[in-house]
Amino acid sequence: MRVPPEAPINMEVNMKPLISILITNYNKAKYITYILGVLLEHNTDDIEIILIDDCSTDNSIEVIHQILDELNNFKQDNIIIIQHKENKGVAYTKQEALDSSKGEFFIFIEFHFIIKWITFHCSS
Repeated sequence: MRVPPEAPINMEVNMKPLISILITNYNKAKYITYILGVLLEHNTDDIEIILIDDCSTDNSIEVIHQILDELNNFKQDNIIIIQHKENKGVAYTKQEALDSSKGEFFIFIEFHFIIKWITFHCSS
């Protein structure tokens, strides 16, 4: 049986990320540390993270920048932070995240699912 050669994992110049992880945030500072912590465990060129803060009134943007300042192992080139100066709403913000992405595939991280999961698993 002949095995095909493996494709190169990283092609240096102008390589598009395989997956864009899109996060829209409004007043979820309490959960953003958990979300980014999980995502940033994976140090790979194959993903990009696009996080848009939709003019949060809590300390979300400060928490985000604190996490990014503490990063040692994740390529900061793969993280895009966009901060709205005025609230534009969920639909606009999600479309902006999608328009900003370069990945072949994308996934939206939905806070309401994460909150339900954390509540369910941490309530015991």
